[in-house]
Parts: sequence; C-alpha cells; structure tokens
Amino acid sequence: MEVCLSRSLSNARKKVGGDKQRQFSCCAKATSGYIPRLFSVRAVLTRYLPLLAVFGIWHLMMTIRYQQQWTGELHAVVGEAAELEKYQAIISRLNKEKLNLMRQVKRMSQDTDPGMTSRQFSDVGRSILALKRKHRRSFRKMMLEKQKKTSNELSVLDKIVEELKKQNIPSIENFTKNFTNEIYGSRIAKIILEASSANVSTSLTDESKPVKFVSNAQITEQMTTVPVNRNLTDTRRINYTLCESTPPVLLGRVFVNFNHTHNMTRKDVIKQHPDLEFGGMWQPPNCVARHRVAIIIPYRDREQHLVTLLSHLLPILKRQELNFHVFVTEQTGNDTFNKARIMNAAFKEAIKMYDFQCFVFHDVDLIPEDDRNMYSCPVQPRHMSVAIDEMGYRVPYDYLVGGVLSMRTEHFQMVNGYSNLYWGWGAEDDDLAFRILHVGLKITRPPSKVARYKMIKHEKRTPTDWRKRSRLLRTGVRRFNFDGLNSVNYNLISIKKTPLFTHILVDIGKPPSLS
Repeated sequence: MEVCLSRSLSNARKKVGGDKQRQFSCCAKATSGYIPRLFSVRAVLTRYLPLLAVFGIWHLMMTIRYQQQWTGELHAVVGEAAELEKYQAIISRLNKEKLNLMRQVKRMSQDTDPGMTSRQFSDVGRSILALKRKHRRSFRKMMLEKQKKTSNELSVLDKIVEELKKQNIPSIENFTKNFTNEIYGSRIAKIILEASSANVSTSLTDESKPVKFVSNAQITEQMTTVPVNRNLTDTRRINYTLCESTPPVLLGRVFVNFNHTHNMTRKDVIKQHPDLEFGGMWQPPNCVARHRVAIIIPYRDREQHLVTLLSHLLPILKRQELNFHVFVTEQTGNDTFNKARIMNAAFKEAIKMYDFQCFVFHDVDLIPEDDRNMYSCPVQPRHMSVAIDEMGYRVPYDYLVGGVLSMRTEHFQMVNGYSNLYWGWGAEDDDLAFRILHVGLKITRPPSKVARYKMIKHEKRTPTDWRKRSRLLRTGVRRFNFDGLNSVNYNLISIKKTPLFTHILVDIGKPPSLS
C-alpha cells in the first residue's frame, strides 16, 4: 500500500512539473515574439520618438527660461557689486581722513602736554564720528534717490511695452514680405533712375548727329561680317570662376601694434587702399567672391578708433576674397546712445542698396589678430570675437554674442533684429542671443586660437541700471514678435559715400522721459 502511494505521489509530481515546464515554454515563446516587437523600428517611430521629441522641446524651453533667469541674476549681482564698490570707496576715503587726523594729532602731541593731547584725541574721535554720520546719510540719500529713479524708469518701461502691444505692428512674416517688396521696389527705381540719366546724357551728346535707319538684313550682314578675335588676353576676358573656399593668401596670426596707427588719418588709409571703390566697396578682381558681406560699425565720437579699425580690417577682408561693403552708422545729437536701434536702421538701409547674403555687426574698438577668422557668411549665427585680450582671451559666458557677430540676412529677419528698448550701454547683445536660441538657431564660434581680438583702450561708458537690464532680459523672448525690425522708428538724415565707407546718419528720437 505504501509503495503504491509513493508511486502515485511521484507520478503526480512529475505531472505537475511537466505542466510547469510546458507553461514556461509557452511564456518563453510568447515573450520571444513580444520583445522584438517591443523594440522594432515601427515601435520606436510610433511610441518612443514622439516622447523623445516632446521631452527635447520641453528641455529646450526650460533651458532658455533658466538662462534668462540666470542672466537677470548675473546683471543683478554685477549691479550690486558696482554699488558695493562705491560704498567701499567712501569707506576708504573716510579711513584716509581718519589717518590724516591721527597724524596731525601725533604732530601736535610732540609740542603739547599729555592733557592737551587727550583733548585733541577726543576732538578727533568726535570729528571722525561726524564724518561717518555725514557720509552714511549722504550714501543712504543717494541710494534712496537712485531706487526711486529706477522704479520710475521701470514703470515707464512697462508702459512702453504695453503701448507696443496695443500698436498695430505687423507680424515678422508680414513684415518680411512687405520689406522684401520695398527692397525690390527701391532697387528697380534706382536702376530706372541710372538708366534715365544715362539716356539723357547720350541724347545731349548725340543731338547734332543725324538719325540713321537700318534694315534687318543690314543688321544680320553686319553681325556675320564682324571678325571675332579669339586671341584676347586674360586681362580683357571676364573671369567667372569662383574664388577658392579657403583663400590661398592668408597670413594667419597678425601682429597688432597700436603705436603704428596712433597718428594715422583717413588719408593715410586711403593711400594704402587705392583699389577700394567709393563708398567702402571691394570685390576680388581675379575671381567671383563666394560671399556678399555688409560690415556694420556703430559709431559715436571715436574717430581714431575707426581709423585704426579700418587700417587693420580692410587688408584682412581683401585677403579673404570677399565682396564686402563697409557701413558706419551714427546717431544724431548727444542724447543717450541706442546701439541696437541704429544697427536695425543700418540693416534696413543697407539691404536696399545691394543683395547682401550676411551682415557682420562689428564694434569699433575690437581689432582682429588673425585673418583665418573668416568674415564669410555662416550657416548658423557666428560669434567671432571669442577671445579678447581684456577678458583674458576667454568667453565670460556661453550665450555671449557681443563684440563681433555674423548673421545671415534671413536669420536676422527671423529673430526680428535687435530690441529697440536698450537705451544706454549693455545687455542688448544678450537679448539677441536669447532670440537666436528661441527661434531654434545655434550660436557657433570659431576656435579661440583663431578668433582673437585686441581691444583699444578707452574710457568705458557707465552701464544702465542693472534692474532695468534684468527686467528687459526676462521679458525679451515675449517681446521679440513686436520689438525689433518691424517696430523701429527713425528718420534717415543722410547716406553719404566716402572713400573708405558709407556713412548712415539717423535720428532715432530721444529716450523715454520719466514723466
């Protein structure tokens, strides 16, 4: 009986084990077919790719948002540091006055009795306390006045932004279409004007000559009998070959010495470049340039800096075999400088003259040290002044585009140009960097060994209040649709061609008042 029970139990166990093995084999077969389907190309495209795209867009938006916050905090820290420096200067001045008083007491103590010396010391202590109280009160008063002025400026700035929103400003797409039609219309009118003036001059010179009527047979006979000279020299032929992508005459690192150009004038630069066309235009004589570049230089009261820049920049542009045109844009009057607005105005006026592929916005005090830093038209916006001697030949932060920036024409229109609200010095370049990132473009940079610049030493202007800059930077992306090329207001005073450049003088009005 026990043997029978043990056999039955063993048979039952084998049966159960076999069932489990069959179940496991079935699960393995099912999963073996499911796992490849889970990671197939179709599953990746339909399930995971949309999730990755949503995550990438969210990550980009959060990155831009945090960069704006960090920029605002950075300008806040810089502003607080400037105020702290002022306070430290006051404290150091107080310490110097205290030391002078102590020295006077020591000198007097040599000729007086100890009682008199103690009284003098007490008088010195009282005078020091009075000085501290006086300077503390003046410092507090100055800070309160500055805070009140800043709050008024911020309220005025908010009103300006709200008024811009209410205005009937065209969208970037509509503005680009209308502006393109305006460009073509101005170019056609220029061609018609030049043709009409040429016809008038020829009609005046040929007025005495009799008019001859020629038949079609005579025209064809003259065309067949005209001899064709195929042994023309190379100087008389028109060369339609493109210039090389890498110019063969580049020198590399260029030695920049301001002592040689310190006393230079415009006449000296003109003598160095006799082949430069009137208006600051040049193109290679032996080939067709691959890039049509406009150099825009914002300018105010920097004559010697401008001469120094042109004396170093023009030879580099020629060695790079570019078809370039130099523009110098200037603001009338002595009101607060608005660099962004005059560069927007210069862009709109320059593009009407010629079909430029890209624009280079160039500070007047930065001199290039290497001609391998190409001023050609980049695929993405290119920050060219990567390494500046005053900054230790390093980039202070990643989204810096100030100094020298090269952008394609369509990209500059895509970001709606610069913001027009930055009166004074600072932060308009950071605002443009956020616009570039917001529309999906990238900020590219050449290697720091090549993109080297020297800054001409000069007295720097005091920057605008850090609170105002940080407020504008935080709202830059929200404003770029209605603050830029499509809303810039200016009056064109004159466009004057000189031997070295084309001078654009504009009136951009006065900065907003606090009333």
